[in-house]
Amino acid sequence: ENISFSVNGKLVNGEISDAEVLLASWALNRNIVTQLLPRLPNLKWIHSEMTGVDHIVSVLQGRNGVFLTNVVNVYSKRIAEFILSLIFMVSKRLPEHIALQRRRRWISLPSKELHNATIGIIGLGNIGSELAKRVKALGMKVIAMDKEPSNNEAVDIFVAPQQINTLLSQADYVVLCCSLNDQTKGMIGKEQLSMMKKDAYLINVARGALIQEDFLLFALREGWMKGACLDVFEDEPLPFNDPFYKMDNVIITHHSAFNSKEVLLECFDIFLKNLGRYIKKVELINRVSFDLQNAQE
Repeated sequence: ENISFSVNGKLVNGEISDAEVLLASWALNRNIVTQLLPRLPNLKWIHSEMTGVDHIVSVLQGRNGVFLTNVVNVYSKRIAEFILSLIFMVSKRLPEHIALQRRRRWISLPSKELHNATIGIIGLGNIGSELAKRVKALGMKVIAMDKEPSNNEAVDIFVAPQQINTLLSQADYVVLCCSLNDQTKGMIGKEQLSMMKKDAYLINVARGALIQEDFLLFALREGWMKGACLDVFEDEPLPFNDPFYKMDNVIITHHSAFNSKEVLLECFDIFLKNLGRYIKKVELINRVSFDLQNAQE
């Protein structure tokens, strides 16, 4: 799909030669980035209002002289809270209570306790660490996976990526908060889904492409797991006729885990501070390496 660009309301067909700085909002997807960056020959700095910048890094590979910054750690606490709300929602069966209320039915439903339940956190960066701290306070057992060993006090068991099946087979809640790169793309497929407990939930707040979605649909339909809470998808926005919309055991939250009124102000404040540093030719904060393995919190 071709994208049209305008400056001050005027359509631009060629290069935008006087632009040095690009403020990239969450709406700047890979398609827009791919078409926009070649039109910015004098670009010096991109500031992303999202933590995950894999869609920008992949386009910048091989282009010298461009700095990339993001808002690392701004979303961590907020997303951890959002994940916690999803865990409470499914463990306490809130969607079923709401459905009963709409039908004016009075049925007491037993719920699952979180104390002594096991959570598997895939990706122990800022988001994963904040989540581990919160669920540990609830008395949950924490299994975490990351490519680098961790001494996080909230983690009971740490596993390497090669041991992912250990995590999947033990966790009542499997949460994806890892980066998207060549190693992690499609990391949750048929084999991994088959390892999950039948009463477990899969929660994804990272990137849709981490999961092979066709296999996830199959696993949900066949009852390989209890359900899934999906904030992200490989194709966004999710098409109107997508089969995930019809799944009773799926909760879709429309890429909202990061979103709040307060966070938008905080993100823009970081940009303004960096803009002042850019003008003064001082080292920018939150610099991102052009390494897809570290391109997301």
